[in-house]
Amino acid sequence: MDMQNRKKEVFTINERPQSDGTMKSFFTKCGVAFVNRDGSYTIKLDALPCSGVLQVRDERNFARTSEPTTPPATTNRTSDIFGGS
Repeated sequence: MDMQNRKKEVFTINERPQSDGTMKSFFTKCGVAFVNRDGSYTIKLDALPCSGVLQVRDERNFARTSEPTTPPATTNRTSDIFGGS
């Protein structure tokens, strides 16, 4: 099994009501999983789901649609975090 198929994403799924009264599922990534040589999984969680339910899926590779934006230019102004000087 190559490395491409060994890495998985771990999600928790939350159901939330919509304004029209229907329920919608929201996937929240909460970790990664790796398939070991013997077929077992090593799972590393960044968060614990409130529902106690996890879903492990193949890793998705997103194509970058644009170049990353550059951060805004900083000024040499000295101020505290509340905007004072």
